[in-house]
Amino acid sequence: MSLTKDTRGRRSELHNRSRRSPTAAASHVTPASGNVFADLGFPPAEAEALKIRSDLMSELRRVIAGMTRVRAAELLGVSPQHVVELMRGHIDRFTIDALVSMLVRAGIRTRISLDKRRKSVA
Repeated sequence: MSLTKDTRGRRSELHNRSRRSPTAAASHVTPASGNVFADLGFPPAEAEALKIRSDLMSELRRVIAGMTRVRAAELLGVSPQHVVELMRGHIDRFTIDALVSMLVRAGIRTRISLDKRRKSVA
């Protein structure tokens, strides 16, 4: 089956469009704030707490990667069901305290870094 010149031209045009950056066709792009929860419209305090929990959960998932649920549960001092919830990203099931406790049991030292943010004047 051969392609006509017109068909080849259309295929080439579609191919070139797909190679452009995703923002090339966008008329407006809002820069990310560094906190997806803030970008989604959560109130500032809640967005910050969710970001902290998300970061802690990501580190725990890295620590237990490749382990069985039972082994990970023993290491973290939780039930295998909690390990499943952790791996599935159920952020609402864990407090910051619980996540820090699991990290400590896994031998991970945690530190808190605080930055004073300036309030924008509108």
